[in-house]
Amino acid sequence: MTSNRRQNTNAYVQRDTSVSTETSTRSAYNFKWTPVQEIIFLEWYDQALAMNNYHLKDPTHVSKKFVVDKFNEEFGLNITYKFFKEKLDQLKKIYKKYLGLMDSTGIMVDHITSEISASESWWKDREVICKIVHSFKRKPPQLWDVMQHCFTLYNVQSQSQYSVNHRREEMMNEGATNIEDHMYPE
Repeated sequence: MTSNRRQNTNAYVQRDTSVSTETSTRSAYNFKWTPVQEIIFLEWYDQALAMNNYHLKDPTHVSKKFVVDKFNEEFGLNITYKFFKEKLDQLKKIYKKYLGLMDSTGIMVDHITSEISASESWWKDREVICKIVHSFKRKPPQLWDVMQHCFTLYNVQSQSQYSVNHRREEMMNEGATNIEDHMYPE
């Protein structure tokens, strides 16, 4: 009986590892992102989000499959979405860091190019704290415009809320202004 259990255990272990998983892991492990591949991946991710009209933070299962299939076909790989998720997390971190810098005080931001104009000491203070800031080289990250499309839902700021009394006062003031306009025509 003991030998049967050992055989069953060994058979289970052998069934648990598959060739496709090993290939997938090996491909992902040896894979080094190039700037061109990052651009292509981010553009396909943008297309995947566009399939849902940018209403969802993350793509649907069908959209994820689209990105994985296109990337694997283009570069001859066998990589799962989990691998892409790690890259997305890195890109989101870069996006949030640059967005945080743009919200800083004591700087000027060009709203067309998204470049930050700040003093040399301001940049040095931030570069010492964070390596990501140093990698920007004082310009927005590569593909900033695509990142804004893709990751804007990850940075939803809460709007200030009205209290009932505050809204009531606004309505009363609007009403008083309308009444005064009718009483004193110009």
